[in-house]
Amino acid sequence: MYQVLVRVVSRYAPVITFPVAVILGFIGYSIESVVTNKKTPYLEMSIEEKREQRLLNVEELENLKKMPKTMFEKNDPKDLK
Repeated sequence: MYQVLVRVVSRYAPVITFPVAVILGFIGYSIESVVTNKKTPYLEMSIEEKREQRLLNVEELENLKKMPKTMFEKNDPKDLK
């Protein structure tokens, strides 16, 4: 009896599996649409403007943190005051 059941299930597995997967997918999609908020917030600045601002900030930081050209400038006593 067990062997016959296994053969029937294995033979009709795609026919049984596809509708079950469709039903479960629809239920999951419905639950997700109820639970989550799909609204996209309004951007105050465009992505290009944010990138330009970030690049300007990086350039300013690089100007502030210049590497000393020689090792003698590294330990300058004037900076220690």
